[in-house]
Amino acid sequence: MVDAASLLQGGNAYNYANNFSGLKDDAYANLVDAASTEPDTGKRKQLYSQLNDYLLDQSFTFAYAYSPTTIVVGPNVHNLQFDASGALAYVEAWVG
Repeated sequence: MVDAASLLQGGNAYNYANNFSGLKDDAYANLVDAASTEPDTGKRKQLYSQLNDYLLDQSFTFAYAYSPTTIVVGPNVHNLQFDASGALAYVEAWVG
């Protein structure tokens, strides 16, 4: 399982070392590093809360949907779903 804070090190939207906004902040980098490596779940939860507050206060990036996905299928296609990224997920789909 990937630690939630480590996602802030990999993607270009929230990466503290190289993000789309050009934000460079040692406090943010330290929070991400601490949350990514803290073994104690109670302390990690507190660090996640601090990260959440930081991201809301700074608002240096945000997610938006530029084009909602649309699909048309026949009545015989069942349980076709979208995953969190908006891509089609065929795991539960069936035809019949």
